[in-house]
Amino acid sequence: MPLSTRFAEAVGHVLVQARSSTGVSAMYVSQSAIQTNAIQGRVALERLATMAVLYAARVGAPDFEGGEGARRRTVDAGTRIEDVNVGSAMRAAAYAPERNLLDAAIHPSRWSAVGFRRF
Repeated sequence: MPLSTRFAEAVGHVLVQARSSTGVSAMYVSQSAIQTNAIQGRVALERLATMAVLYAARVGAPDFEGGEGARRRTVDAGTRIEDVNVGSAMRAAAYAPERNLLDAAIHPSRWSAVGFRRF
């Protein structure tokens, strides 16, 4: 699955969450449906982040002056990353809690933007 498809999947969950929690139809959506979509959105975001890390590690920078052949090699390298690679990387990250792909670097002042709380 391409990186752009993972991005579209994550954005889709954000849009569904926004539509189901605001507006006129919000009172007809159950709390469990909103929570389920939030969990699915979190998983989609984690898959997107994992896919982006794998893509950056496995696909080199494109050669813009190499012509169509260089473009094709870059695209082919990106298509070799499959869902099984993403799942394996997510499983490995789950067993290494000190390396969460969604955590932000903590500033020396000890403030961070993760949840807007002080650690």
